[in-house]
Amino acid sequence: MKTVIITGGSRGIGAAAVRAFCARGDRVAFLYEKEDEKAQAVAAETGAQAVRCDVADEAAIRAAFSQLPGADVLINNAGIADYDLINVITPARWRRLFAVNVDGAQNYGIISGKRHVRRPFCDQASGRRVISA
Repeated sequence: MKTVIITGGSRGIGAAAVRAFCARGDRVAFLYEKEDEKAQAVAAETGAQAVRCDVADEAAIRAAFSQLPGADVLINNAGIADYDLINVITPARWRRLFAVNVDGAQNYGIISGKRHVRRPFCDQASGRRVISA
């Protein structure tokens, strides 16, 4: 049994990953930002632990990881999109896209990878995986 932590686990690809790992018998925790009802439904369905967290906020990532077990598998799936034309997207919306999709991936990778992943994960010569969707 592996311990798996997934960002963006309340819907779409993230929720499918939560379901798949739980179905294998793995211990799963997932981060989500806004959709409490969807997150709680996925958690109730699968037995996974749901933790509300904005991945763009480094302090929020640290707080979330203080509630989570060490991980064998990390899946960096959280992301947002803005489908307006570039000339319609405001600077604030543009910055938010990068904050979640770029900074969020870095926050998750650095904080989880350096401080939270099980030590053998970092030390082993092969088989390590940090997955970004």
